[in-house]
Amino acid sequence: MGNLSDQGAQGRVIPPSGWLPRARALWLSDPLKGERFQRERAKTETHGLYVGLGPGEFHFFTVEGRIER
Repeated sequence: MGNLSDQGAQGRVIPPSGWLPRARALWLSDPLKGERFQRERAKTETHGLYVGLGPGEFHFFTVEGRIER
């Protein structure tokens, strides 16, 4: 996700149904910036992922979670 404007932007990204791994905790890693965040899957599915980005900033996330059976 990215902010192509010349001003800061913020919002919530709602993942499509069934897109997230079936895990309680999710790890969102941005390999380009070396950042890593942990979020609860249930909250992310319900409320989305809050993102705040400055002008021209971006995140390139991979999403991981331990699969629950």
